[in-house]
Amino acid sequence: MFPKFMNKVKSLLPSLPSISKNTSNSILHNRVLLYALLAIALIDVLYLLNTRDFTSVIVFILVAVLTTFFSKNMIIVLFVAICITYMLKHTKSLEGLEDMEEGEDEEIEINEDENFEEKEKEKEGEIEVSTEQMTGEMKEFMEVQDKIIKRMSELEPLMQRAEGFIEKFEKYK
Repeated sequence: MFPKFMNKVKSLLPSLPSISKNTSNSILHNRVLLYALLAIALIDVLYLLNTRDFTSVIVFILVAVLTTFFSKNMIIVLFVAICITYMLKHTKSLEGLEDMEEGEDEEIEINEDENFEEKEKEKEGEIEVSTEQMTGEMKEFMEVQDKIIKRMSELEPLMQRAEGFIEKFEKYK
């Protein structure tokens, strides 16, 4: 059974390169694929401009220009530019995760859960204390408000003098 299988595989191998060449040629010269990649590239550039990620836009343009030196096929140029731009963009966000081991992830999750419980207990204590603090703060607020009202009443005569002074000088215009 095994030799029969190998004979079938060997008989199919010579025909495979011709199939792959025709398929690759048809894919690389497909207008629908070209227009789809063009639409994706335009949407990506507009998205990057909208999010003000100008470095990614510059990388996209530079990669596209450099790729045109190696291939004149726009499908290849757009595909390479899109892929490299997004690979560079998303590797920036993963830079800090390179040295992290798997065990450290679990420790961080456990610590976050413990911190969450502690914060909840603190919030419950703050609610009880907050009513006492609010009454004290309200008294302080009322005192400050009274001082402001007194100062405003002291400013009233000064404002009347300033208005009289302005009226005298308006005659000289």
